[in-house]
Amino acid sequence: MQLFALPYESTIVVVLAFLLILTFIWALYLEMRIRKFMKGKDAKSLENIIATIQKENGQINTFKKEVVDTFKSFDNRISTSSRGISTVRFNAFGGRGESGAQSFATAIIDERGDGVIISSIHTRDNTRMYAKPLSEFESKHELSEEEKRALSEAKSKVKK
Repeated sequence: MQLFALPYESTIVVVLAFLLILTFIWALYLEMRIRKFMKGKDAKSLENIIATIQKENGQINTFKKEVVDTFKSFDNRISTSSRGISTVRFNAFGGRGESGAQSFATAIIDERGDGVIISSIHTRDNTRMYAKPLSEFESKHELSEEEKRALSEAKSKVKK
């Protein structure tokens, strides 16, 4: 409690001396950290380290750009690959004959809806195949109910 009993000027001097001592201790601490960091190193070696880090940073940025470009290429290739494939089997002649559901319609499309529908109509004597091109999930040719169903199922697989 004696500290507060000192005259006003003396209290200020004591506080300033205390702050000066704290500042000195902090400066010594920072000096020790700098010496530890600089131990065995000169300005030239630090310049080399910084230059190496900059070079490696440039290489990393170049590599990052290449990786991003590669992923963009993959994304473009995937979007044009056939991802929606569906086959619908049916009996083309409504139960007549013993052939069963030997006819089919297969839709093969990419995510933009471009592709083809391949249909096969099986009869007792022969089999006929038809291909109908698709653009944006539509064909210029009329589609049968089975072909529409195959296209709808393939479209649902692409849109997931």
